[in-house]
Amino acid sequence: MTTLTINCALQLRCDRLMNRKAGPLVLKRVKSDFDSEPPAAEEEWTVDSDVETIQSGPRFFVFRAQIIRPAGAALDVVLKIDPTGACEAACKNEAKVYQEAKILRGNALPFFYGCFQVRIDAAMVTCLAIEHCGEPLQTNFRDLDYAFACKLLRTVAALHACGLTHGDLHPRNVRVMCDTPVLIDLESSESHTCGLRMMVVPGTTRPTAEEYGCAELHSLVWRMGLWATDKLGIDTIMLDKDSVRTVDDLTRWIPGPEQCDPDYRRYLGELAEHLFEELCEERMLTWGTTEVSDHRIRRDLYKSAAPSA
Repeated sequence: MTTLTINCALQLRCDRLMNRKAGPLVLKRVKSDFDSEPPAAEEEWTVDSDVETIQSGPRFFVFRAQIIRPAGAALDVVLKIDPTGACEAACKNEAKVYQEAKILRGNALPFFYGCFQVRIDAAMVTCLAIEHCGEPLQTNFRDLDYAFACKLLRTVAALHACGLTHGDLHPRNVRVMCDTPVLIDLESSESHTCGLRMMVVPGTTRPTAEEYGCAELHSLVWRMGLWATDKLGIDTIMLDKDSVRTVDDLTRWIPGPEQCDPDYRRYLGELAEHLFEELCEERMLTWGTTEVSDHRIRRDLYKSAAPSA
């Protein structure tokens, strides 16, 4: 059975791992048929050099690293680690997605190099080894240029064609490699039969999710701002534009820290500012400068209402 030995220190803020006896962390590959490069019957893979921390909790710790193999080139990977065992099912669900959508690996999805585990005390520590596939998307969906937005829609539609949703489509879960979107963080993916009924025509009236035929793609197109609408949205809340008088009318709908992670709350706070600024500019064109000036003043007064991480 192939093992993954991590010889360098990992900054895991987990009492169980921080208090364990010093030495390498040795994990064994979970037998499966969904790896991009199945190794020989037995291989010893190692991570010897320092790793780069990408994310630290609360559910996962994520590192960029190089895996050294006895045969073949080194692998530039992301190690996604659940140190407590609380997310073991989510990790295995993500690994399963790579099997069911294996035709997309190396294009719409990263290559997958295995699920590794080790039991420490009563907890099962799980590590997914996934291809490092580019840099994070640096903008929200509304600010994407049209060509890239179309690429992202096609990427998600390709995943749907494999019978799967993504389940957590946010800018933080999209990477960019050679101007191509790559989807990551698939642990929330579910089985899906896509009933998409129509093409996107920018500037036309937004159909309902039922008319469009696919809730996940409908939400994505709406967040890209491709349809004309008299509503604004924060997270899952839709508000009439006329009811939004200050930025606080948007930020008060942002879920609390117990409901979502700090990065997503920060993203929603920035989105609220962006949406309100666009609304002010729209009102300037419609009503003239006096009304908009008042709104811009109010926006500044309420700027502190956006949540901080």
